[in-house]
Amino acid sequence: MDFDNLHIACGRVYAEDYLNIDWSPRGLKGSLIEGKVTKVNNKYVMKWNIDNGLPVKENSLKTLYHSHFLEHLNKTNGIKFLKSCYSCLQHNGVMRIAVPDFQLWASNYVNNNQDFFDWYAANFCKSNDKLTNLEIFNQMLYSGHFQMYDYKTSEKILKTIGFKNIKKHDWGDSQRVPQIKYLESKESKRKPESLIIECEK
Repeated sequence: MDFDNLHIACGRVYAEDYLNIDWSPRGLKGSLIEGKVTKVNNKYVMKWNIDNGLPVKENSLKTLYHSHFLEHLNKTNGIKFLKSCYSCLQHNGVMRIAVPDFQLWASNYVNNNQDFFDWYAANFCKSNDKLTNLEIFNQMLYSGHFQMYDYKTSEKILKTIGFKNIKKHDWGDSQRVPQIKYLESKESKRKPESLIIECEK
């Protein structure tokens, strides 16, 4: 079965019109067989280890989406992954990325924006103690993250790989990415801290 759109590291967010892949797709009953596409309420899900590359052909995708995944790869593997994304896109195909915005985090820290840190602690920190802003910042930085991104760094990496028309976007706003309102819902806990970038092959 061929797909035009790929959603990488989908977690429990399964979008229609996409092949949704994750090493451990969540919210499904029973176990999935790695590499086998399962249909769930008109949505297609596959258990897949990204270390094996992407489960699609080169030059085959119109759209490629991943949210809060890239930062979990070290610099070398992150670049390798982005090169694979580039190879799998059609000419003028679009990739949309969401990652924690390091510039946003740093700005909130320097400006002592307590509301921002209280929001993050309430949603993501597992502690009964009152945490300082730096303790919260550290939990974000070192909770399985290996590389942080801001717009300038992301743009530099993407240009080097060959991507063009690299632009920063608002959460949930896209003219080209199918199901964007579902992929980036208004209720998502990731919205306040995210850097969103779209680029083309």
